[in-house]
Amino acid sequence: MSAKDLEVFKFLSAVEVFLLTEDKKEVLLIHRGKDRKFLPDYYAGLGGKMDFKTNESPLDTAIREISEESPYTLNDIINIELKAIFTAIDRFGKWIVFDFVGVVKEKKFIKPLKTDEGTLEWIKIENLMEYKLIPDLRYNVINKILFTDNLLWIKSDFDSNDNMISLIVNNEKIV
Repeated sequence: MSAKDLEVFKFLSAVEVFLLTEDKKEVLLIHRGKDRKFLPDYYAGLGGKMDFKTNESPLDTAIREISEESPYTLNDIINIELKAIFTAIDRFGKWIVFDFVGVVKEKKFIKPLKTDEGTLEWIKIENLMEYKLIPDLRYNVINKILFTDNLLWIKSDFDSNDNMISLIVNNEKIV
């Protein structure tokens, strides 16, 4: 197999984590800063790129990102599960993103909490669609991720201006 053949296997890998309150009525989202180079001023889960230098697994990355981007650690979480695997193509490349959902024992803050990445906010599940969610979480996809019993397979594609071209969830075309 040539180096060119291997090029198709090159992916950027990341995680996204959604933390729910124990009653599952609120989810912790980050309001991305206006200075972010991808999707500034949108709401998303906690997350970031996997560190292959340290041989991190997706779960290791999720736990690291939770502690880097929020006041929570693994000890504060009752349960954390892989709920969705995204493949996406955007102006930065080809991505595989592992989405995790965890449940916290208690809320450590009530008012929005500013961080280096943006502002953490507890959002009522019933109000989620009122927020400027990153495009691949719209169309009720975030609720599917938060409350699925089965692993979701999600594919999204973006153009060079960060506009969503397509969104497919478990072989169902959404966009």
